[in-house]
Amino acid sequence: MITQSRLPRVVIAGRPNVGKSTLYNRLVGRKDAIVDATPGVTRDVRLVKATLGDHTFELVDTAGLEFNHDDLADRLNKLSENAVSEADVVVFMIDGRDGVTPMDHEIIKRLRTFNKPVVVAVNKSDVKKAHDTMYEAYELGFDAAVAISAEHGSGLFELSEALMPYFTAEYDEAIDEQKEAPLPIAIVGRPNAGKSTLVNQMLKQERMLTGPEAGLTRESVGTLWRQDGQLFELVDTPGIRKQGKVNEDLEKMSVTNAMAAIARSEAVILLMDATHPYERQDAILASHAVEKGKPLIVALNKWDLIEEKDKVLEEMKYKLEHSFSQVKGVPMITFSAMTGKGIEKILPTVRNLHKKWQCRIPTAHLNNFLEGMTESNPHPMRSGRRIKLKYMTQVDNEPPTFALFCNVAADVDDSYVRFLTNGMREAFDLYGVPLVIKPRSTKNPYLDKE
Repeated sequence: MITQSRLPRVVIAGRPNVGKSTLYNRLVGRKDAIVDATPGVTRDVRLVKATLGDHTFELVDTAGLEFNHDDLADRLNKLSENAVSEADVVVFMIDGRDGVTPMDHEIIKRLRTFNKPVVVAVNKSDVKKAHDTMYEAYELGFDAAVAISAEHGSGLFELSEALMPYFTAEYDEAIDEQKEAPLPIAIVGRPNAGKSTLVNQMLKQERMLTGPEAGLTRESVGTLWRQDGQLFELVDTPGIRKQGKVNEDLEKMSVTNAMAAIARSEAVILLMDATHPYERQDAILASHAVEKGKPLIVALNKWDLIEEKDKVLEEMKYKLEHSFSQVKGVPMITFSAMTGKGIEKILPTVRNLHKKWQCRIPTAHLNNFLEGMTESNPHPMRSGRRIKLKYMTQVDNEPPTFALFCNVAADVDDSYVRFLTNGMREAFDLYGVPLVIKPRSTKNPYLDKE
């Protein structure tokens, strides 16, 4: 289920290119949504917690509403209208330069059928035309209209004042209950692997646009989701194509957006189409996740279409072991996002990896481990000198990071660090998460004395 809270839900709606995503970014405080002059960049419904003045609420960005009887537009409208139906208040945005257009009037008619409170926000209020647009906005008959500039941040106080009647004491009591930070999960993969379908299946709601067209998702879209008492943020990302095929500015921004989602995540699900698994682009995405120190899960979608299941699994295990060796024991899950069969395995795997990713190992346990490893297989001599590995301690987690103190750190062999890393995975059950071991030289206290 989508997270059920008593926080008010504010939905931003309007036609394309009126500044909805710019306002969303302004209220969230970071550039989550891609802002571009191309109409229709936003194609999904994103939901996050936001703050305006003294109030915390759920903020929803939607695709621009269009009524041109196009199949894609109809699907987008359905997602946006579903979001409006769940709103406590709607911020209806108008471009101050254009005035109230015929399409705005068409959208207003549709909004009235939902019987939701509406605050009209006339955006780009810094242009001369916006003054006249404000009079038109008042004539629409809604309770409030405010002039804002989403790009420059002006008018937010007035917007807060207009929304205040819908931030009741009942909602304010919920703020303390909503301080829990969600666990962000980035779902990445090539186009048409089924990422948006998987998110919809997990949420049990049509939040993400799906269809046979490749590249429907253009930006990373996070949605809050509470399951089994824990709050998650499922982040659907654009499909990543081969670098040579990424030639449009908008698509390049989509790739950057997806990579930023990986960097912010605390777990990465690499989704593959089981009928065409593990291409070079998958290896690049996996390597990027590991370089960022993130727990990684390999997920094979469309498993119901595979006949020789054992053969495909063996091939995948072989490819993971030989072409992607940075992390041993990456878990692999098989399921069907379309039917939902097998998706119940995802969250337990995420929780298990996340726990390992945050682990802390006592120094005494680490030094017992190091003593055993060096006794069974000492570090080789370097330039006639013995490398003395003295002790280990954990200096960080997320990912687990360890300092290996020795007499000459520069001479510690990379292959020996890998030997210790593999030993740590086995000794402390750290399969599936990145590990970092940093050799450090211990200072000789007599070196500076005469």
